[in-house]
Amino acid sequence: MTGYFVDWSAEYDEEIEEGDWEFVSRDAMLEKYGEYSEDNEDGLEGGEDFPVFDWVYPLTVFGEISKEKLIRVHEETVCTVVYNVPSGEYCLALCACGANYSQDIALAYMIMYARYDEDYGNIDWSYLDSVSIRHRLSITEEKYQILLRTLNHQLTARRGEDRRRIDKISVQIKQAA
Repeated sequence: MTGYFVDWSAEYDEEIEEGDWEFVSRDAMLEKYGEYSEDNEDGLEGGEDFPVFDWVYPLTVFGEISKEKLIRVHEETVCTVVYNVPSGEYCLALCACGANYSQDIALAYMIMYARYDEDYGNIDWSYLDSVSIRHRLSITEEKYQILLRTLNHQLTARRGEDRRRIDKISVQIKQAA
């Protein structure tokens, strides 16, 4: 599953007050930078950095998420990490709309799935075919090259696994005949 619909306008109006969603990346940013003021120009403004595109991308998370990763997603992409309280699920959400941000989403997955001393991990396997590769879009050239190398590595691995599964299926078909 690569994502699902969330009506953020309804969430903002009704359910956010009831606590259905927590904006964990934004909370980490507020903790680091504080609220915007004349004395704190690096701070976040009131309505800034909330999801605006009505779609979320689930994250497979085990255990606690580091604040460093939450902040990196927020600073390096147009994504934010949100937490659905009733389901216990973390998701990526877009803080921008109107363009193709598939590379940002892939980069956010890579940040979230990085292990220990890695800067970047894998892209969610269910999202691989959704990433635009025609040209660099909204990420830097350096990050685009990292993204392309990761895509190449994962697609090559998937191709090998697909080939093995096809061979097993062929054997089963021959045995059944």
